[in-house]
Amino acid sequence: MAKTGTPNIDHQTVAWFTNQMVAKLDLRSTKPGNSPGGWRELPGEDVSMPVALWVLQERCAEELVELREALLDGKDPQAIISECCDVANFAMMIADLTELEQNSPQRSQP
Repeated sequence: MAKTGTPNIDHQTVAWFTNQMVAKLDLRSTKPGNSPGGWRELPGEDVSMPVALWVLQERCAEELVELREALLDGKDPQAIISECCDVANFAMMIADLTELEQNSPQRSQP
């Protein structure tokens, strides 16, 4: 992979971690109870955008606790990487919904 941008950023590592995040999202998308549209379906007729963001923030916080426990318990590297992906994926979902709300003000209406 060619390096571009700021020289102190390891783009190969960012690409590797992004692939790890996508693999984890793909794995979770097949779990029972998850909607086919994923996190973007969370805000809707029954759930306002602020509530959707709060739910995702709570899940991100739970995953952060799991990551901390994995680190403190000396879990194997793959378990730690998996928890890192969970935290990053929930942060990405929050960022995505925030950006969607910013560009579509009507979505935040109850």
